[in-house]
Amino acid sequence: MTEKTLLKNFGFLTDVSVLKNKPECVILKFNNAEVLIAYGKFICAKTPDGKIYLSREYWNWNKNVSRFRNIFLNKTNTEFLQEITKNKNIVFVDKGDEE
Repeated sequence: MTEKTLLKNFGFLTDVSVLKNKPECVILKFNNAEVLIAYGKFICAKTPDGKIYLSREYWNWNKNVSRFRNIFLNKTNTEFLQEITKNKNIVFVDKGDEE
């Protein structure tokens, strides 16, 4: 799955906000998900059913992005890394087009 396909599946954009007053970090709210964009890059998304979609390329890009991601997901770094290890509700998303 690619970022473009994933975003198409989330429905209509309903709101845009910034994370914790950090203008470099934007949250897009769709009908079916919330998406975290940092420094202009897709970082991750979460759905109401608890599924987390991570950018394969940027999910752990740098210390700031990791901190923003953890705030967005309301998890500590340890909790988040444990979920990845267990592969619990985590889907990695590739950059690029499938078409």
